[in-house]
Amino acid sequence: MNRKMTLYLALNLLIGLFVGTGAYFYTHSLQSTHLIPLFFFILLGAMMSFGTVSGRFVEPYRMLLKKTKVFVWLCLIFLAGIMTVALKPSQFHSWNYSLPTAAVFTLAAFLFVFFFILAIAWLILTFSRRNAESVPKKRYIFIYALLPFVLSLVYFWAFYPGILVIDSVNQWQQAHSTFFNDWHPVMMTWIILLTTKIWDNPAAFVILQFTIISGIVGYVIYAFKSLGLNRWLLIAGWLFLTFFPLDALYSVIIWKDTLYCYFLLWLTTMLILIIHTKGQWLKSYAHLFALYLSVAGLIFFRHNGFPVLLVTIVIFPFFFRKNYWRMYGVFIAAVITFLIVTGPVFKYYHVYPADKTESLGIPIQQIGGIIKDSGKMSASQQDFFNHIFPESKWKHVYQPSQVDPVKFHKGFNKMYLRTHPSGFVKNWAGIVLQNPKQATSAFLSMEQLVYKLNIPQSQMRPVFRYKAFSNYRPVYFLSARTIKKDHVKYKSFHYSLYGTQHANHFLASSIRRYNDLFLKGIARIFVLPALYLYLSILFLFVVVLKGGWKLSLAAVPAFLNLGSMAAAIPAQDPRYLFSNYLLFIPFLFLATLCAGKREKRV
Repeated sequence: MNRKMTLYLALNLLIGLFVGTGAYFYTHSLQSTHLIPLFFFILLGAMMSFGTVSGRFVEPYRMLLKKTKVFVWLCLIFLAGIMTVALKPSQFHSWNYSLPTAAVFTLAAFLFVFFFILAIAWLILTFSRRNAESVPKKRYIFIYALLPFVLSLVYFWAFYPGILVIDSVNQWQQAHSTFFNDWHPVMMTWIILLTTKIWDNPAAFVILQFTIISGIVGYVIYAFKSLGLNRWLLIAGWLFLTFFPLDALYSVIIWKDTLYCYFLLWLTTMLILIIHTKGQWLKSYAHLFALYLSVAGLIFFRHNGFPVLLVTIVIFPFFFRKNYWRMYGVFIAAVITFLIVTGPVFKYYHVYPADKTESLGIPIQQIGGIIKDSGKMSASQQDFFNHIFPESKWKHVYQPSQVDPVKFHKGFNKMYLRTHPSGFVKNWAGIVLQNPKQATSAFLSMEQLVYKLNIPQSQMRPVFRYKAFSNYRPVYFLSARTIKKDHVKYKSFHYSLYGTQHANHFLASSIRRYNDLFLKGIARIFVLPALYLYLSILFLFVVVLKGGWKLSLAAVPAFLNLGSMAAAIPAQDPRYLFSNYLLFIPFLFLATLCAGKREKRV
């Protein structure tokens, strides 16, 4: 080995040591040091620094035009900066690092993240080899659906007859009454009701749910196989959609978010096929029906789905006109269906409307944060907010990471809020402008699940949900006045009535132990939705870089969904952003498949 090579290897080792060690102590205090994770950080830092310093990771960008190259590097540096901030633990300042030490660790963490981004982009470009497009036999849908179906059966046995939370207890109780409430999407409640006509057991809906989920996963993998995706990458994506710890668990939990997010995954995959074929995919009636079902699932299984569809209808015509009229026909048919169901059908069944104050979570939290911090307020503003909730209660009940303690408190006057909407907006906007620092802090506290890569469990709801009760009282999500006036009455829920004794507790304990591995140390990053958001952004950036910007527009509903959730997220609960874990797979596939005018230079 000559001297030049020795110096080169020594340089890489030193950079790797600096980057890995600094990144570790950026995310861990000195007192919590463990040698094995530290060694892993150093090893990973050395490998990534070798790829970067050797030029392998940056080779794809050298042939870009100068202006494009500057833009690309600025975007990658900006993304690395955002991710570095997102990786910073909330307790970082309590570790008492000196200013120079904190700056060194922050720089090392930034380089670690930047090298990571370069490595991922390089891997995508390496896998950008595709097979010839073909039309696989339809049986492949069932073949690819089989593995997630079997794994869901295992989880079903472990948690029989399924996992219910307060929301689903309420829907189950509605399904056994004549009083329907759209607080949680009533279409899902009616589907639960239909399953009880076949078998009066939560297990009936759970089986239907994971059958639909398995079918969607099978279709997604089948669709990308037809586009000629690299076989090994296809298998890796399929295994992720099957074995990622949240996927199988969520398939046996009864709540609206699971099916909603899978319908969004299905819709996104079909939009990719539509754009890829320049609308030719739409010429099949079976395809149109499948598109309609995915859109219907989107708009009926969560309240933010309908606005997502409407804005998509507004945006798409700017880019897709000729050959796409059938797609708009399906969209309009879904809108008409929604208006009929939520209009005359709701009226016929006397469905109680959803509480409009549910969308005010962020403003309520900003108000709470400002009052808690004794922010600037005029006497009239103080009087208005005291009518909603007394100042002492605001200060005592407010929690930065969730709005539920305030909005579900007995003293919180929702009626005053409903009857004074313009006054609420005026006074809220006023104190936000008067207290921008506190308002921003309250907003970021509520949005941390969207963008942060390092959140302590104490500041969020459990990542993994299991059976948390054996029985539950009637849950109404209605005002006491409405319950009394209309004589609304639900029955208590008891797991024991539905065969919970048949659950395999050993299997359930094994699943818990496996899931707990993802809750320790830096491994938590892999079950936080922000990681998959940043990866999706990177993958779509590669798609645009390769000239496939129109294909990237298939992500419009996904990002509209993310934006709508960010505007009204009530708590730090991963289920609200479950789509992040699913959608990064089609975006990854798309990044490797896309072959546009820039492909030869990237």
